[in-house]
Amino acid sequence: MQIKVGNIEYNLPDEGGMAAAILKLINTEEQRVLTIRKCGVKAEEYILIHLVRMYILRWVLPVIEIEHSGCLDVSLVPEMQKRFWLCMFGRSVDDLHDRDSAFFSVSDSILLTAIYSSLLNFQPSTAEGKDLLKRTAKSLSPWQDELTAASLTMELIGQDLCHRVAYFLSSPSVGDRAAKLVQSYIGVLLGRCDLDDCLADGATGLQSTAISRSLHQSVADPEGKIHLNSQLLEWYLSTEKMIRQEADFLMINLEKFGANYAASVVKDTFRQSPFNWMPAINHPR
Repeated sequence: MQIKVGNIEYNLPDEGGMAAAILKLINTEEQRVLTIRKCGVKAEEYILIHLVRMYILRWVLPVIEIEHSGCLDVSLVPEMQKRFWLCMFGRSVDDLHDRDSAFFSVSDSILLTAIYSSLLNFQPSTAEGKDLLKRTAKSLSPWQDELTAASLTMELIGQDLCHRVAYFLSSPSVGDRAAKLVQSYIGVLLGRCDLDDCLADGATGLQSTAISRSLHQSVADPEGKIHLNSQLLEWYLSTEKMIRQEADFLMINLEKFGANYAASVVKDTFRQSPFNWMPAINHPR
């Protein structure tokens, strides 16, 4: 069964009734965001629906599959639902913090943070609550690197991204190999988003990611302006090639690990031309 979200088609795993269970989860969360919207959230309906489908199909389902060594069954749906709530919690907190994406207004962000922290049963006095608080605080703190124009690597990109979505990372109970694959998945897919976002950010001088800092150090003029020229094109294609090569390695490793759905998401994302890829709302933060 296929579902198209944006310009990406997702092939749902259908073993053991998984496709029906996933569709039911999506429907439940779509109805929830529509109810929330009636209660005062002013975000457009299509954005809220897109976030539900994109987070579940692009982030929650692949990551849960990796963490469970490629095994997906309906018993994992409650875990998927909780992971989706984490995505919405992190998205709203991040919009309150730096407004770089500005999906939500300040009032919407406050309401959504309160709603999803309640759904997560966020209690700072519990071990789980303290862990979430610690991860969220980490995701909001600046990540320091020693980036130069020539030193951008996938390792730096991945470290930056995993710092920024620390609330979404695997728990310590997940095996090392699975945790590393999750981090690589985040680095590759969000790295692709950051690459396209950084061109728009360049117009406003934002340097909030490892990739955007590399862009400025590599091609900005003495006034900090980014010009549309051959130097920019060369930097973009070189960075895109680096991320695409990492995606190829990731697909192989995911398939070997049995995470075939996650591998298919990576494949479908990078099947397209670097100039025909719309990242719009494709990240969990």
